[in-house]
Amino acid sequence: MNVANTKEDKKKKGLKDLTGEMHMHNDESYRKYLQGEEEEKEMVRKTTKTLFAQDSKETVSLSDFIPRIVLGKGAFGTVLLVEKKNTKELFAMKSINKEDIIKKDQLEHTKTEKMVLSHINHPYLVNLAYAFQTPTKLYFVMQFMKGGELFQHLSNAKKFPEKRAKFYAMQIALGLGHLHSEGIMYRDLKLENVLMDDQGNVCLTDFGMAKILKEGQLATTFCGTP
Repeated sequence: MNVANTKEDKKKKGLKDLTGEMHMHNDESYRKYLQGEEEEKEMVRKTTKTLFAQDSKETVSLSDFIPRIVLGKGAFGTVLLVEKKNTKELFAMKSINKEDIIKKDQLEHTKTEKMVLSHINHPYLVNLAYAFQTPTKLYFVMQFMKGGELFQHLSNAKKFPEKRAKFYAMQIALGLGHLHSEGIMYRDLKLENVLMDDQGNVCLTDFGMAKILKEGQLATTFCGTP
């Protein structure tokens, strides 16, 4: 192969030094790669639709958040700890694959979860900050509960003292009471769905099993977690 990579080779072979040309080629490839990345990000941003924001005038997309760590994975997607770029606030971002929702017949549950989350605002219910979608995914950006699941705290403690159990029970009852006052049945109360913040307060989360009832309407579905 008639290629010279050093000055010495060039003198021996009487060939042109291609090192600079290779660098130019690599720089050009890298520039095109970066351009492609930016174009892809811009395309995603343009096809992103904000479904809900606490400030109704604000629009958000995936590029507004910095992913930090994976908090958990489920049947329909992943929950990430993310940081909002402009405010440095931490949130839990739940990403759901639309294809999985349709395949597993979870469309109604997902729609209900979004409706409930965007409707409620209570200190003992995990609140929704933003919801947005791309052509392939749905994103819920929620309050980050640093303390994790109550299930884990009970597993570590083996049992709670009566005062501590009463404290949690009151907060859960107040959260459920607010849902009931809005005509919402929760229907999936378990320790894994009770999250704790960094102050030791607990909040209910995961409203996929919830049902919004009109006055006088009954619910007959057998559902929840065994």
